[in-house]
Amino acid sequence: MGASKSKSKHETFHHVELNEDIVKLATEIFKEMDEDGSDTVTKIEAIKYWATNYAKINADEFFNTVDLNNDDSITFEEWIDFWREVKSKGHSDDEILEEVSLSNLSCKD
Repeated sequence: MGASKSKSKHETFHHVELNEDIVKLATEIFKEMDEDGSDTVTKIEAIKYWATNYAKINADEFFNTVDLNNDDSITFEEWIDFWREVKSKGHSDDEILEEVSLSNLSCKD
């Protein structure tokens, strides 16, 4: 018996299709969080993004949920896979779009 490869949680959700509007808005949010344009979001960037909206707690929970390889940065692929996972749990495109839209609005102030 050979060693079995463990699949990351993200690989499980690549088959889940997201609505084009969700991907567009999620991409905008990711780019806003990624202040230095490195194509990853650090915890410091996430805290700045959430500003006064419980920034540290939000960033900590965000990283606990989305940064599954625990490298203290979130790639765009991890970000989109998170929303794929949300959809795979039974949430509709409309629910996800509303959530992403609200998140984007509340953090722009």
